[in-house]
Amino acid sequence: AGMHIDGAPAGLDRTPLPRIARLVKQLGFNVVRLTWSVEGALRNPVLDERLVAANPGLRGLSTLAVMDATIQALRRAGVLVWLDCHTLDMGWCCDSQDCNGFWFNERYSEDHWVEALRLLARRYAREPAVVGMGLHNEPRRLCGGRAWDGQGAFCNATFFEAGVA
Repeated sequence: AGMHIDGAPAGLDRTPLPRIARLVKQLGFNVVRLTWSVEGALRNPVLDERLVAANPGLRGLSTLAVMDATIQALRRAGVLVWLDCHTLDMGWCCDSQDCNGFWFNERYSEDHWVEALRLLARRYAREPAVVGMGLHNEPRRLCGGRAWDGQGAFCNATFFEAGVA
């Protein structure tokens, strides 16, 4: 399951969450990497209803409330959860143009990243289904271009140059 695309796990627009969780278990999986973004965790926006169209009970909920519901459904199905800090910005990754290669960019500092990690660690500290957290997905070089195949905002990575003190 992935959470970083607009803040909702993929498939909630087409399939009820309990059915997804049961299917994961039926397919023999025992853990799901549940991805999230720093932006989604810190801003916690209410999700567009289209993203949860097959789940009326999730309409009007925030990113973290949908994450809570997802984790609860997976726990009830007997599936563990690994929280994966997938991106800083809400949106797709991972290429040289998405500006999510490290744990900071122009919009989100290292302090924001740590704040988001702490927020989720505290939120799920007593949740038995959550068994771990990945610090950052696929670290790679910083970019200096436009995200979303050249259509997004310019990402100026000149604030970080290797070897410059």
